[in-house]
Amino acid sequence: VITGLNNEAVHKAAQAMSFESRFPGMAGQFALVREVRPLPDSLLKPLSANMTFADLGYEDRVLAGYSQEANYYVDIPAGWDINREIVLDLHFGHSGILDYNSSYLNVLYNAQPAATIALNDETSLNGTLRVELPAAQTRAGQRNKITIQAKLHPVDKCVPTDEWLFIGSTSLLHLDYTDLDVHPLNLDFYPHPFDLQSDLSDVLFVLPPEPITEEWEGALQLAAALGDDAGGPDLAPPTMLGNHWPETTLRDYHLIVMGRPLRNPLLRQVNAQLPQPFLPGSDSIEQKLNEVILRLPSDVSLGYVQLIPSPWSEERELLAVTGTTDEGVKWAMDVLTDRYWVLDGNLALIRDDEVNTIDTRGLTRGGMAAALTTAVPEMTLVSTATPTPLSLRPTPGSYDLEQSMNGTDRPAWLIPLVGVTGVAVIAIFAVAFWRSRRRKS
Repeated sequence: VITGLNNEAVHKAAQAMSFESRFPGMAGQFALVREVRPLPDSLLKPLSANMTFADLGYEDRVLAGYSQEANYYVDIPAGWDINREIVLDLHFGHSGILDYNSSYLNVLYNAQPAATIALNDETSLNGTLRVELPAAQTRAGQRNKITIQAKLHPVDKCVPTDEWLFIGSTSLLHLDYTDLDVHPLNLDFYPHPFDLQSDLSDVLFVLPPEPITEEWEGALQLAAALGDDAGGPDLAPPTMLGNHWPETTLRDYHLIVMGRPLRNPLLRQVNAQLPQPFLPGSDSIEQKLNEVILRLPSDVSLGYVQLIPSPWSEERELLAVTGTTDEGVKWAMDVLTDRYWVLDGNLALIRDDEVNTIDTRGLTRGGMAAALTTAVPEMTLVSTATPTPLSLRPTPGSYDLEQSMNGTDRPAWLIPLVGVTGVAVIAIFAVAFWRSRRRKS
């Protein structure tokens, strides 16, 4: 139960519950919150080629117990091309009363094993481990996870002891990269760039003017998933209901616009820029490819995730989480929350558990039609526009010949002229042939 004497008190209580706290007052059955400290402007320093865990915002850590792990997240900018393996110089120490035959430390990179070291007396005082994190497993434009796992077995299980392992914030990462100076607009890089700020303060969630319960739940789940990827201790994403914010303010945010088009006015406002726009005044889509018009049946649910540059800022992005029905919108939210790694291109069509991704920027009109009809077999041909007929009027030089071939307005002297011309041509070839034979003989 999160409550208070007034709205301000409830807000403070909710803030207190939005981040991890080791304050003793939060360990019992209830807590009284008087004030909440303001959020810091930024928890992370800009990335560089050499970064310590402290530069990434992490303090010294102690893992206590038999089996523990700690995660460290590294944002690799989308414009960085990692040339070779990332090198991690890990600094650690541990208690000296361990069974070294069965105590060890693991390092994983994006859930893949990278290194293992057995613990001993030397590592207990000043342990170091140099680990090469494979460049092939590095995801540019996304958050990369380094996991430190500790398995600590006591010498005597019958004697109570404290098993611990210390991970120093001085541990250092070396990155060899080339700056490509590009900003790819692709769902494959999601949650980038929406997770750049650890508190999501630069992400504006745009909901319908009067959100229903399911829309609130979806927004909260998506914000929680993004916050988990961002790795910050607390969240403060702004929220807009409808489209009442001034355009001068919208340029400061990445936008996540949620809901069906008929419910969200901002989604209708950017409809023309979407890779797959909706039929104006409707939740349905109408795909027109030159003279071919395809339409989705009204009883088919389809979720859409669409990514475009923000119309208010070239440096920001707009993510549309929408659908033809409320069910479709939920499918789109679930994909972003639970399995965003299946996304690619700038458009994803979701039907229940099936996800079809399309990059409309690299498709011809025929390829776009094929992709859509493959993803949605129910999409049918509505009409074919009548192409503008080409002019069949011949040129003046060919008109007389065509008329003569059809036998209309043919002058009387034409046939004798054609005959005489033919005889002359034959005679010329005969004379040329005779002279050639004489020259050879």
